[in-house]
Amino acid sequence: ALTESDTERDSVMTMPMNAGLQMVILGAYNEDFDAFRHDHRATYLARVNAHPWMARMLAGAELASPVRGIAGVPGYDRTAWGPGWALIGDAIHMKNPIVARGINEALREAELLATALAGGINDDALAGYAAAVRAHVHGKALNARMLERPDRWMTPGQAATLSAATATPAGLARYLRVEYDDNYGFAEFFGGCGDTSSPPSP
Repeated sequence: ALTESDTERDSVMTMPMNAGLQMVILGAYNEDFDAFRHDHRATYLARVNAHPWMARMLAGAELASPVRGIAGVPGYDRTAWGPGWALIGDAIHMKNPIVARGINEALREAELLATALAGGINDDALAGYAAAVRAHVHGKALNARMLERPDRWMTPGQAATLSAATATPAGLARYLRVEYDDNYGFAEFFGGCGDTSSPPSP
């Protein structure tokens, strides 16, 4: 489950783990990190529980592990290929880890590279691979940017579309296709309110 509220600056995600545990991820803005440095455990718990649905879910729960965090992971895009070599996954592009796409994209891009090189290693094949990677990650990069800083990159129309969709299991499943379905992306989900500005080229 994923939530971004109008009243809280943070994103909160949760997923079930083994042994009855529930992983709870809090995404905060870089400029809020001083509060976490002062007391990251207390700040984490307070900000997670500031989301009403999360507070209800966690009522009576006990923290089962230390609170761990990472600060300000910068994104980047690199050239995807050169004479006789090619990159995949995080070696080409790094998006905000909020979308948890690294392994999935590395595996998918390995498939794209294998397909491109099936007829031999040459510049045309590698350029074709780079184009395929760009098409594959374009909408996913827009989605990651929007989730990373909704205050900067999410339009009111996108917020309304996302809020309505994620209120139902079917709508949430449709939104997750943006990340996991090559044939359904950011533009398809958001329609006329989708931002189609281009991220940097691989």
